Amino acid sequence: NASTTTGGPLDAYVFNATRLYKDDQYLYRIDQVFNSKDALWGTWFNERIATIEPVPFQGGDLPGFGESDGQNSKFLTLSWTHTFNDHMLNELRGGYNRFNYQAVFPQTPVLPSTLGFSITPQDSAGAGAPYVSVAGLFNLGFSAFGPQPRIEQVYQAADNFTLIEGHHTLKFGFEMRRWEDYNPSLSFNSGEFAFLPFGTYSTGDTGADFLLGNPAFYTQASGGLEDARTRQYYSYAQDVFKVRPTLTITYGIGWTVDTPILNIAYNDHGQMAWRPGQQSTVFPNAPVGVVYQGDPGVQAAGPTQWKNFGPRVGFSYSPDWGRLTGGPGKTCIRAGFGIYYDK
Repeated sequence: NASTTTGGPLDAYVFNATRLYKDDQYLYRIDQVFNSKDALWGTWFNERIATIEPVPFQGGDLPGFGESDGQNSKFLTLSWTHTFNDHMLNELRGGYNRFNYQAVFPQTPVLPSTLGFSITPQDSAGAGAPYVSVAGLFNLGFSAFGPQPRIEQVYQAADNFTLIEGHHTLKFGFEMRRWEDYNPSLSFNSGEFAFLPFGTYSTGDTGADFLLGNPAFYTQASGGLEDARTRQYYSYAQDVFKVRPTLTITYGIGWTVDTPILNIAYNDHGQMAWRPGQQSTVFPNAPVGVVYQGDPGVQAAGPTQWKNFGPRVGFSYSPDWGRLTGGPGKTCIRAGFGIYYDK
């Protein structure tokens, strides 16, 4: 429970808001040993969160315009290990993550037309009472910044090979990740009326303007869509060299390849650019200078990065400097250096 006060300078209205929250988690695991050389394990984690907010995000600060939020997270990992012999091992791993975020939806959807407004929201399932902001006094209606649904997905595959030869432990590996982000933007879905102490017809008093029905401005948006994709490939080679029992040196190199982030929404015309004086041929009715993916000279995204090589080197040393280090095997000095790349 939370105590909320509204009403401007007089703080004239106080109410207790009750926030409802439910969190369910499920975790599953499998371990299977097929024989002396092959083993499989996997985990599946699922979490569902449901929240009811009595006061919406950036919406009315009076009760009656509740917000519903939902989250569903899934994480899957599978790993297969194969032992070739006493000095060769390979691990193959796959993973999948999904985050479904159904946020800033009205607890009870209602079309503005049923309240007397001549407003037609693009998303009727997420429609609510229009947001009415009276500066310095109060706010009414559902959030101006909703609904905000989003689905994020990550696909992952990796393979690691280990070879032990004498004092050397050689490791080689590869990993691929694919990101997907589906995000419809539906801000100002049901419209916003803002009463401010200025404008052609303003009295200078926001309360009087509200009673007269003279807002400073009205905003409504038709929404937008981002459907983004990108990938990353990573390869590495590494040697752990045990020079002597007290000194180990590790060195190797990693190679990271990042593809550009691409928005495939609107039939691959979702990305926009500004080129003064150019008229879009993709959307001829667009303002001059506003061009889109697919117009002459407009690239969807930057080039793929192929030169991201990152060296790595490090060591581990256990000195025996008498009382200074506490005796053999009591002290370890470690240091390392590496160059890494990420988006």
